[in-house]
Amino acid sequence: MTGPILNKFDIQRTLLLIFFLCIPFLGIAQQNETKNEKSTENEEIKLGLALSGGGAKGFAHIGVLKVLQEEGIPVHMVSGTSMGSIVGSLYAIGYSPQEIEEIAQTSNWNILLNDSYQINPQQISNSILKKDTYLVTFPFTDNQLTLPVGLVDGQNISMMLYRLMLPFHDVRDFTELPIPFAAVATNLATGEPKSFSSGYLPDVVRASIAIPSIFKPVKIDGESYIDGGVARNIPVEDVQNIGADFVIASDVGEPIRKVDSLKTFVDILFQSVGFHQQESDVIQKEKTDIYIRPDISDFSTFSYDQVDAIIRRGEQAARKALPKIKEALAKYETAPSTFKPIQSTRQDTILVSDISFNNLSGLIQQEQVLLALDIQLPEKLTLSQIEQKINQLYDSGLFSQISYRLQKDQNPEGNQLVLEFQHKEQEYAGFSMRYDSQYKAALLFGASFTDNIFLNDRITMQLRAGEILELTSDYSIPISLAPLTHIKTGLSLQRSPINYYNQNQALSSIDVEKLTFKPSIATQLWQQADFEIGLETELYNLNEAIGNTLVLGNNTFLLKPFLTVDFNTLNRSYFPTRGQSLNLKTEFSEPGWGSSASFIQTSGKWFSTIQLISGVNISNEIFAGYSSSSDLPFHYYYYAGGLSQNPVFELKQLPFMGHPTQQLRAANMKALRSKLQVRINKNIYIGGGMNVAHLADQWTFNMDQERLETGYSLSFGATSIVGPIEVALSTPDFTSGYAVKLNMGYHF
Repeated sequence: MTGPILNKFDIQRTLLLIFFLCIPFLGIAQQNETKNEKSTENEEIKLGLALSGGGAKGFAHIGVLKVLQEEGIPVHMVSGTSMGSIVGSLYAIGYSPQEIEEIAQTSNWNILLNDSYQINPQQISNSILKKDTYLVTFPFTDNQLTLPVGLVDGQNISMMLYRLMLPFHDVRDFTELPIPFAAVATNLATGEPKSFSSGYLPDVVRASIAIPSIFKPVKIDGESYIDGGVARNIPVEDVQNIGADFVIASDVGEPIRKVDSLKTFVDILFQSVGFHQQESDVIQKEKTDIYIRPDISDFSTFSYDQVDAIIRRGEQAARKALPKIKEALAKYETAPSTFKPIQSTRQDTILVSDISFNNLSGLIQQEQVLLALDIQLPEKLTLSQIEQKINQLYDSGLFSQISYRLQKDQNPEGNQLVLEFQHKEQEYAGFSMRYDSQYKAALLFGASFTDNIFLNDRITMQLRAGEILELTSDYSIPISLAPLTHIKTGLSLQRSPINYYNQNQALSSIDVEKLTFKPSIATQLWQQADFEIGLETELYNLNEAIGNTLVLGNNTFLLKPFLTVDFNTLNRSYFPTRGQSLNLKTEFSEPGWGSSASFIQTSGKWFSTIQLISGVNISNEIFAGYSSSSDLPFHYYYYAGGLSQNPVFELKQLPFMGHPTQQLRAANMKALRSKLQVRINKNIYIGGGMNVAHLADQWTFNMDQERLETGYSLSFGATSIVGPIEVALSTPDFTSGYAVKLNMGYHF
């Protein structure tokens, strides 16, 4: 007789095994049951809005918000990437869609997305202006020449964020905002997305919009971050992580484009990022309940001048999605909205009772910064006044960025102004080139080094190669911030031709070679005005002969005290449309202190341009050059003619239409130039102008006809990748023939 197939213990073990095997399925069944119950029962849910990056195309998110608000669909939490983080964060702290729309419409995005606060004529902390001088610059990192990590520090966009988010400077947990918020940035070290739901809100948003290679990375807690769109452009899981049950995603990201449509390095940059974005987008879309894709194919990432049109596209897309949104939300009860309108603080008076500084180093001490800020603690200031003081400090050129926050002080009514500085490490090498009708092709090589002997000091060297040869080296060190003051020394070796005319007939060309040493003190007053006083020693040589007669002897020495004043409010260096500038220089030479000539010379140039109607400007320039003697070194006469500028002559050579370069020469000169400029499109200009000059051996206010010269021109100008381009057709009097002159490239 055989035994039982299963004894009691086998049965127990079998039942126990079946029980444990069924547990996971019971869990899944329970989850499915819960999910089905949520789908069928009217439970209260919270709606999240995920806003993607896309540059200017992100303005479409404003249109989406406007429609949701009009339809009474509450948004309980929001997440954003890049431009989506700007729109989302402003909504989260209480700006209505209409207010965000107004901000987008009235902001000057061209200024916000670069670092130009206003043109400073000399930037006395830096004798070479990288902008408007070099075609390309390469920074030095760890004593090695590298590619720049970003072209823009982001000071202007940061200042806007600090201002708009002022009431929430003290909030560190973004879930405590009126509407909980999260922003996505990309960790530069790992390439992984970082979801920020806490921190200092303006800096987090600034990190989220740091487009790689355009904006410099933002450091938060010791880590460097760039644009969140690199790692996760549609931040769906981020809004889910802060509590969203139902997610609407608005996506304006850049799609993968055809190769033949990639025209610039920016196109290629976004295309390369787009491949990774595409993988992330697929994952995020699967997590989305409602996906909105505005039709923004007609716009680019940089279409910041098309705000209204882009917002309308967002509205159209949201209205198209409304039936699906309402159908999906009909299954649930939605929680009441937590939106709380923000109160404007722009003109509020703020009591600043204390100031603290972070990351100040070198010769720039707290006392100097306090003097430069000119805040007498405690002092009541408007936010506009605080911003102006910080901008003036930033415009010193000593800092790459100045961030600020206002937080409650021990004084119940007071606020502590916290300033954080990033030292400006402007070590770089630069290259540029230009061509003009007179001096032909020229190349410029330059390099600048900081913190050489002291922190914040600077050595700048440049070499110009071509018909004009120039080798310069300048050293500057700041000694004060209030006012901004530098001690400077300059050493230069220059060679330049001087065209020699007699009765408007070209006879020869004389080469002037000079070695100059120039110690000075330079100070900046009233933000736009620079003053410099110093002593210039010059050893020069004139080495060309006409026939068998030597024009002047060789190796001559000059010793000259000098004073310069530069004032500038022009909105840009080339083809300006508003503002004015003033340049003055006085110098005097006396044999009593070892100089070879006796003279006093004062030169001044005033330029102004005003807008008559949109796109049409009229500009005027007045020049005056005075010499106490007509017996001057040959290169100290005033010259006029041509379209070109010569750095060797500073204010002594004046472009003058209708005459060849340096054809007009005198010990004393007065000139007036007027020009009507019409902008054809963003980068192209046409103009017509006239100029008149009076030449004299001795200064006189009697404008005799014999020494009066005129000229007229019709010109075409454009801004381009190689710098400004100008072509001019000119004549002295419409009867003496015409000449065409060309200028191409930045002036140097």
